Amino acid sequence: MEQVAGPVGSRRSVRAWSASPRTSPSFHRRMAQTTSARYGGRVTLACQLDGSPSPSPSWYKDGEQLVASERLRASFDGQTAQLTLDGVRVSDAGQYSCEARSEMGSIVCCGRLEVTDVPDSFPPPKFEPGLVDTNAVEGQPTQLTVRLAGPLPPDLEVKWLRQGRPLPNCEDFRYVDLGKGRFALHLADPFVEDSGLYTLEAEGLFGVVASSARLSVAPGGCSRSGCEAEDEKSNQVPECIRAVEQSAAVLANGSAARKELTNGKHKERDESPARVTQGPRDATALRGDSVTLRALYSGQPEPTVRWLRAGREIRQESGRVAITTKHGETTLTLMNITADDSGKYVVAAHNPLGSHCHFASLAVEGAPDAPSGRPTVTVTGASSAVLAWASSPYDGGRKVISYRVELRTTGGEWNVVAEDCNALSYTLRDLIPGQQYSVRVSAMNIHGFSHPGHESNPFTPAELVPRKMSTVEDEEEISDDDALTLEGRVEVVRCEHSFSSRYHTHEELGKGRFGTVFKCTKVATGQKRAAKIVRCIKAKDREQVYEEIDIMNSLRHPKLLQLEAAFETARDIILVTEYVTGGELFERVVADDFTLTERDCILFMRQICEGVLYMHSQNIVHLDLKPENIMCRTRTSHHIKLIDFGLAKRLEGDEPVRVLFGTPEFVPPEVISYEPISVASDMWSVGVICYVLLSGLSPFMGDNDAETFANTTRADFDFDDEAFDAISQDAKDFISALLVQRKEKRLTAAECLTHKWLAHQNKTKQYVTLSTDKLKKFIIRRKWQKTGNAIRALGRMANLSARRNSAAATASSGRPSVCSRLSSLNEEQPLEPAEAADTNALMSSLLSRKVRLCSARSDSGFSEATSREDSIDCPNCPPTPRTLSAGAQSAAGEKGWRLEEEAS
Repeated sequence: MEQVAGPVGSRRSVRAWSASPRTSPSFHRRMAQTTSARYGGRVTLACQLDGSPSPSPSWYKDGEQLVASERLRASFDGQTAQLTLDGVRVSDAGQYSCEARSEMGSIVCCGRLEVTDVPDSFPPPKFEPGLVDTNAVEGQPTQLTVRLAGPLPPDLEVKWLRQGRPLPNCEDFRYVDLGKGRFALHLADPFVEDSGLYTLEAEGLFGVVASSARLSVAPGGCSRSGCEAEDEKSNQVPECIRAVEQSAAVLANGSAARKELTNGKHKERDESPARVTQGPRDATALRGDSVTLRALYSGQPEPTVRWLRAGREIRQESGRVAITTKHGETTLTLMNITADDSGKYVVAAHNPLGSHCHFASLAVEGAPDAPSGRPTVTVTGASSAVLAWASSPYDGGRKVISYRVELRTTGGEWNVVAEDCNALSYTLRDLIPGQQYSVRVSAMNIHGFSHPGHESNPFTPAELVPRKMSTVEDEEEISDDDALTLEGRVEVVRCEHSFSSRYHTHEELGKGRFGTVFKCTKVATGQKRAAKIVRCIKAKDREQVYEEIDIMNSLRHPKLLQLEAAFETARDIILVTEYVTGGELFERVVADDFTLTERDCILFMRQICEGVLYMHSQNIVHLDLKPENIMCRTRTSHHIKLIDFGLAKRLEGDEPVRVLFGTPEFVPPEVISYEPISVASDMWSVGVICYVLLSGLSPFMGDNDAETFANTTRADFDFDDEAFDAISQDAKDFISALLVQRKEKRLTAAECLTHKWLAHQNKTKQYVTLSTDKLKKFIIRRKWQKTGNAIRALGRMANLSARRNSAAATASSGRPSVCSRLSSLNEEQPLEPAEAADTNALMSSLLSRKVRLCSARSDSGFSEATSREDSIDCPNCPPTPRTLSAGAQSAAGEKGWRLEEEAS
């Protein structure tokens, strides 16, 4: 335990903790080797950092460290370091580097910035009028104004100088852009020492133009610096004359000479402008500690030194601040530091010959604040419950790396049940039925744990049961005749006849690339089940099915499709799941006997979030949430099931996971850019589903997949369509909080459940009937979109078959290579005339029977991850009802299409 001294001798304890191994800085993702930026535009350079403790990034251009300004901004969120340049100039081109440094070492990555679309020439502007000599009175605000006439380039930079030295844009000397080429320098409180030659320099593609004038500041009430003495014989000199005589003549070397009259003789003394010779250094301090910033300065006459923060002068008004300035040294001491003290501190030195400043950054760190709000508890069984909580409002200046969960019975002692939880949810197990419990959560960073958060409301496992979701008060409960009663983990039974002895197989429900789904009956109980028979010839195929079984074993929740048994034979693996008969949710709500309201959407979305929350509590991401994978429990029920875990992934530790599959309209931006995924990736898909359910419109749908991906990466969506006129603002806020480009800022599943829209806090518009016309068109479009892909692929396969037959008949021609055969199936290529003829010839037979298709990718290379029976319907006819099979049937990276006709 390390003791940290406070400001008055008191001591507080900070628990040092390291939950992860200390590693040297590394780049998880480097910046691009070459980046192009348009002249006058904006560009962002970025890289992702790893390391423990978290490294600090610094940016350099051509070997020189960059300093933040209004045009140049650097940011770091603990993972991604970004450098943003506004108004790109020709001079911005060059070699940029980012150095990541921590106590474990440092590492550098580089990239080059090129400026494009630079105009051949740009005429220099003219001053109309330029600066004019100005008289001012001490203590009264004054302003120097100038106007630049002519076209101004986008990279125009304006800089004010006094006596040839740049002036900082601060409270005393404020740069003002008056618009239309007019610029001003505002002096809020001028002193006599502020007199001198002022210059405005304008720099751009044309070069540099400047205009200068002299400012004379007179003391007291006299604004004339050239008035004469009233009596030549008088020994007293007017104040205004004295002010002029005391002004210094600036020499070429920057120094000055002052003449003083002493005993009738002139005496010269060397003078120099004020300068901060050694600025304060960046500092890091723990909360409650003390820190001292130190700087050295020089100048003659003796400069006036001030410390500033956020543009305001720091004064010793409280006992927490101490400033000492003497003998060329100034110090600022801050005591009993709080998080509000972090930021940039400026030390400024000023004398009649010039001003100079320097700055340093203070980072305040410590244990994080406690998680905000009360934890929420959802009971999932007689002895288990899912706990969810919000993140800490302040992370203590360092990344929160884990949470500690404590549990107690009413009146009992707190017991730690988890000390290294990496998510915002946790599954409580082995609870005693009928016993009342409470929980609380603490956050942890490298400095230790926070104080415990608010205690949850007491809960009793036996009393909390899954809530009935219904749009009518008297809806009958779901029959439990076919409900699964699962205990323990499902193990794969390896026996040729085990399945047939326990289950009777009935009609086929669907067929996909990896297997066929049948309806079956459990011999012992007569309950209906679904059996998916997966053909596994290769070892890789078996591993994928084993992974799906392992994931489904972890998903014991009423909103998720449940696995009952698994059997393995020499050629197949059989998964037995519960039998879901209600069909797809979207087809249920567009039925003629269903009236869709916003309240219905709330009930459905709440169930979706409950299922997703449980998945995320098990560190599992679905990665293929879309309308086709949301089923109704029965045809008349409002209870839903999430299905298809074939693409689900388990997130383990800090190891980044990247994927290149998903459904284009529902895939999050990080998948498109091949960045690490997280549980927040599912929340993007939840937002898209909600948008479509409420409006019938796809928020990011483009004319093709490439345009869809572009819209997604920009998070380009709106609520301008008339379909949203009947939707409440709370619903729009809910969607907007999910469709956020940066996954860290999206709502979590737990936060969704506490959002005021899902919590029924505002019932305005909830009972307004929503039109489903556009939703019907959405469903038909998705059907025909897949059908069109299948028809196109079928034509190409027919053409491929014809080519192979032709090649076999020609003895002189060699066997086609694998590359050529794959290229003939390239979906990005347009149809050849022969292919189109083959397609037309096959169209009539294709439309006359049912065809099952499973797409392993769309035109863009992203997997549709679908396995179900599709009927090819006429666009002018109502869509044919269809039933989803259990489980997913696709794998990332595989290409091509497979069509299998249903046996007659």
